[in-house]
Amino acid sequence: MKNPILINRLLSLTILGGSLFIFPQAVQATVADGVHAYEKGNYKQARQEWLPYAALGNTNALYNLGQLYRMARGVEADYTKAEEYYLRAAGRGHVGAQRNLGTLYYFGRTGKVDHIKAFNWLLKSASNGDPRSQLMVGTMYFNGEATEKNNVEAYAWILLASESGLRNATEALEQMKRAMEPDQIKEAK
Repeated sequence: MKNPILINRLLSLTILGGSLFIFPQAVQATVADGVHAYEKGNYKQARQEWLPYAALGNTNALYNLGQLYRMARGVEADYTKAEEYYLRAAGRGHVGAQRNLGTLYYFGRTGKVDHIKAFNWLLKSASNGDPRSQLMVGTMYFNGEATEKNNVEAYAWILLASESGLRNATEALEQMKRAMEPDQIKEAK
């Protein structure tokens, strides 16, 4: 942290004064300090910068800590800890945390494959506009994983991902066209 005394004073002013305008800026600046440390490869310092703000519920700090544990950056890989941080951020609407929870569950990184949990989190992230989640949701609809197989839904979600520029989605659409009738594609669009 650059100036913990200043942060503590801002926190006190926020609590006493009821102002919510100063606090998010102070938190964001310090979360950004962690990002700066991360970009320099100083993952331990980044973790130290993010911990206090994660404790306050800052979604970016929570997500970033989840990333450290998932990718073993400055800490040992721990998918359970990553899941805990992602759950806290995802529950507050962090789209990246929603996507990463979905992939943790999809690939069984937390102990066992759970396509139902995966689908639920990926659908939230996809609905919030995340192209990679849209591709995964479309794939799950196409394969009938945790949901009923539905080529029209699959095509619609993958089309959204493709329109965002995700090349894998564009390639998947080309393959899907061979398995679908023209009226199904029209309905999906």
